[in-house]
Order: sequence, then C-alpha cells, then structure tokens
Amino acid sequence: MRVIPFLFVLASSANAQSEAPTFVVDLFGMTATYSAPPWITSETGLDEVEVSRQNGVSPNNTRVFILEYIPRGESFDNWSQLYAIHAETPLSGSVDGYMGGIYSRVQEACDGAFIQSSQTTPENVNISIVYCPNYVGDPTTGEIAYFNLQMRGDVLVRNYYHRRVPAYDLQENFPVTREELMKDLLMIDALSLN
Repeated sequence: MRVIPFLFVLASSANAQSEAPTFVVDLFGMTATYSAPPWITSETGLDEVEVSRQNGVSPNNTRVFILEYIPRGESFDNWSQLYAIHAETPLSGSVDGYMGGIYSRVQEACDGAFIQSSQTTPENVNISIVYCPNYVGDPTTGEIAYFNLQMRGDVLVRNYYHRRVPAYDLQENFPVTREELMKDLLMIDALSLN
C-alpha cells in the first residue's frame, strides 16, 4: 500500500508563516483565535462567505456553539467547502476519543475512509486528516477533512475544514497536491485558545 503523499509533521513555529486573516471568538469564557476560511483573502473577506451560527443546548444537555462558513453563493445543503469553529461543554472525554467518534461516522458515510493523526501534539490536542475517497451515497464525490480538537477543562473546541473533491483512490489520482494538504493542515493547526 502506498503512503499518503505527505509527511504528517507539525511545527508550532509554522503558524507564524501564515499570512491569512484570523478570526477571534469567545467560546465559553475562552478566546479562540483561528485562521479565516481558506478562500478568504483579506480582512474584509466576510463578503466571500455564507455564515451559519448556532448556540444552544444539545440533546445530551451540553451547551454548544457552532460557527460555520461556506463560500458565498453555496448552500449549507450542498457546499464545496465547509469551515467551522465548534465548542461544547461540559464534556469529560479525551480528544482522541472524540476524534474516534468523528471518524466512525465518516467510515459509515464513505468507502475506504482513512485517518492520519499527528503523533507530536500535546495530550489535550488531536490534529487529524480524514480521507473519504468517495461517499457511499455518491460514488463520484469524495472529501478531505482536517480537524484540530482541543480540550480545555470541560470544553471541547473543534476547528475543522471539509473539502469536497472528485472521487479518488488513495494510491492514484489524488485530488490535491502535497502543498495544498500542508497549507490546509497549517491553517487548522493555527487554532489557539486563551
């Protein structure tokens, strides 16, 4: 089996290399600073996105905040890219356990799902890329999704980016370049909580 076409190495100093705009939001008493969605090219780029904001209580009685972005002109039912910041409290599990739950849902929706997780992150952080070569319900479409999960106290914060692409094989016709993978990964790695 061929290895995915990039090395999963993160360096915290790489965050400083990004010149993309950043967003700041309060999440249950913490300040989250995160990169803007990748298609936004300027500080005033909010005219380039559609935004969905949800704030409430989940069915399991946790407080939830979700801020999702898609490119302007697309719908939340049919998007090409979806970028989000999500927080939930109170939770007591591990970030690896929560990432496992996300991955199990992807496995149900995708043929040949594959996950790569960084082995160099702190205990309360999980940075992963999930590959979906094609959806079970749409064999012509696949997805690549990037996740940064961080647990602070009883608050789980997720910054994620989903990118729909033509169906692909992990060994051939991979839909993005190594440079694109690294750029998107560094964008997700930039999440900081204070």
